[in-house]
Amino acid sequence: GAQLMMRTGKHRKAVFVILIILNLLWLVCCIPVITPAPAPVAMHHVLFQYHTGRSDQVFKPFFHAFFRDFGQGVLLGIPVTIVCVLLVFNGLYIYGNYPGTFHPLWIPFVLMLAITAAMIIYGCPLMARDQLKLGQVVSNALAFFLRNPKLSFFSTLLYFLPVLVFLFLPGFLSNFLFLWVLLGGSTAATFCDKRLLKLFEQEEED
Repeated sequence: GAQLMMRTGKHRKAVFVILIILNLLWLVCCIPVITPAPAPVAMHHVLFQYHTGRSDQVFKPFFHAFFRDFGQGVLLGIPVTIVCVLLVFNGLYIYGNYPGTFHPLWIPFVLMLAITAAMIIYGCPLMARDQLKLGQVVSNALAFFLRNPKLSFFSTLLYFLPVLVFLFLPGFLSNFLFLWVLLGGSTAATFCDKRLLKLFEQEEED
């Protein structure tokens, strides 16, 4: 029993270290404007290998996937990044000018948010797991997003948590951003990827 507890403790520490390294790699590789999708694709590739027991390495599989899917990742990432920027400014404008009221501008905002979330939650993991063409990635990501509303909703909240903290808990933002820089993105990704693996396997069986 004591040995099992020691192994479990070491395992948790190892996972914690892996998530921190992976998160920092993801953030650094996201800094160039053209790499917002190749970086998360690489992160999901590492997590899929870890969850399936294929490898517990970080650097080698990360950069292998980063360069393997670089071209398609750029084609997916640039428009998603542009839409994310537009969402931030549009959201702040609507929230600032029409607080507490419904405005028709919220409709296209929610639609753009849903499409962007679908690419982040499902698109990048699909690209990391399967060799799909860009059109297949987009169509499959949208299909998964619509067919799995609970997972899509909670994953969207998780990935956009910094925005929610900024809007509703601004006093906590500085402390939260420190934690997010350490392991926010990788923690959100590993939470979602465990569920996505089962989802993708079920889809293949059907």
